[in-house]
Amino acid sequence: MKHEALIAIDPGVRSGYAVLSIESEPRLLFAGTANLSRRDADNSPSHLVEVARDRTINEFGLSLVSGAVEDQFLGRNPATAIKIGRNSGRWEEACRRLHMDVIFIKPASWQFAQLHGLIPPGRSVKSAARKRAASQFCELAYHRKLPQDAADAACMGRFAAINATQQRLPI
Repeated sequence: MKHEALIAIDPGVRSGYAVLSIESEPRLLFAGTANLSRRDADNSPSHLVEVARDRTINEFGLSLVSGAVEDQFLGRNPATAIKIGRNSGRWEEACRRLHMDVIFIKPASWQFAQLHGLIPPGRSVKSAARKRAASQFCELAYHRKLPQDAADAACMGRFAAINATQQRLPI
């Protein structure tokens, strides 16, 4: 094992994040949410990534080497897409400041791989159903009940960690 971990980020206004070990069967180390509409220092991506790095080293003895950020998508509301894009940039900058590699993962990629069997196939599945499926997956795989945004990040992070061990993603 390389003793490395990644932080996965669902970059909404209420962002979810999860830190997982990079191995063939990733361990969920910890997860949480942050309300980026609040402009206090404790909710800034820079602060949260620094705290995650320190906690990963001190509690688990792993190096936080990479950030996996959910890529933007264009929904019905352009204002939402703009906010997500701005938040993606804030998270990316926070990771790069700490010399981490950053990859962007398309929502459909991780959702198909991680939520297969928990949601019906096709594009017609509502966002709320996908979020519930991610929460359900985390309960089954990690025996933890997570807030929906953190569950999204944990599922996406699992996808990134597994693919990194198979050299499919440049982490």
